[in-house]
Amino acid sequence: MKKRSFFSLVILSLFFVVLMSSTICLAAEPFKGKTLKFAAVFQESSFYGEHLKWWAGELEKRTQGKVKVQFFWLESLVKAKDMLPAIQSGYTDMGWIIGIYFPSNWPLYILLDHQNNVLLDHRSSLFASMETAEKEPQIKAELEKQKVFVALPYSSGHSIVGTKDCIKSVNDFKGKVIRTAGGVRAQFYSNLGATPVFMTMPDCYEAFDRGTIWGIGDTPASLFITFKLYEISKCWYLTRHGVPAAAGFFMNLDVFKSFPKDIQDTILNLREEYAERFGKALMDYEESVFKDMATKHNVKVVTPSPEDRKALFEAGEKANEGMYKKAEADGHKAARDVVKFYRSALEKYEARYKK
Repeated sequence: MKKRSFFSLVILSLFFVVLMSSTICLAAEPFKGKTLKFAAVFQESSFYGEHLKWWAGELEKRTQGKVKVQFFWLESLVKAKDMLPAIQSGYTDMGWIIGIYFPSNWPLYILLDHQNNVLLDHRSSLFASMETAEKEPQIKAELEKQKVFVALPYSSGHSIVGTKDCIKSVNDFKGKVIRTAGGVRAQFYSNLGATPVFMTMPDCYEAFDRGTIWGIGDTPASLFITFKLYEISKCWYLTRHGVPAAAGFFMNLDVFKSFPKDIQDTILNLREEYAERFGKALMDYEESVFKDMATKHNVKVVTPSPEDRKALFEAGEKANEGMYKKAEADGHKAARDVVKFYRSALEKYEARYKK
């Protein structure tokens, strides 16, 4: 009798488990699809625009049309300086964020933007920055706290200073007002004797044209083209002192988590392909731009002498040390560990691509 009662209890329990499972399945709404609002600061026809459209097309294709992307080009939806709160609030689902525009939001993440942070291959910095964002505990926590997710990595390419008259040596920086993206880059220019002024990219054309700034710093070839700065800046000095590794095309974290797992996996896999494709294209693009500038736009590209190259490197390293000490003084004891993690990842990917 007891044995029969036991089996009856087991069968009854299994019945309730099946019933509850069925109820949950019926309650779960099937994913009906979503159109992502993407606040882009670039022109649709720009180098970045073309790669973003490739990504959007692949995303739609690989999700069988369940996820589409609606672009709002040239800051028509959100200004670059307002992008983080716009993504957090859901005003836009995605957008381009440069970490140093929001230093108080992620004091450790912006350390990836230390000077001399890329060596040979742009793909290396892209993958190193992604790995740091995903696996370095402090950085991962900062990004999650801000409720954003790195959907696509970003690099602008090697830094250039654009001027009207060519820079003959690093001594020409002394006493000059130069645009900077801020952060440790500002200290880099101060170490060269210049007066750095923070300015977003869309504001550079008018400021330079009016003579408000002497040089357009922290600006790679791709952005000189995107914002048509070659029209007014006829000399480019290849400082190559670092890239914005603490940057990317971010997605609202809740939006990402709302997708079914298969779509999340598609986004992550496509991110890897995008980094490989974009990084290689960026290197090819830089090379072609430097060759074309002289013949098509009367722009002279100046490579620093070995002596100046050393001075630029040392100015960057000095700025880095000041950045680390400030972060530590502000209570961020993991500052050097974060940079060490990124550097280790960078070396790993540099070795892979060197082969």
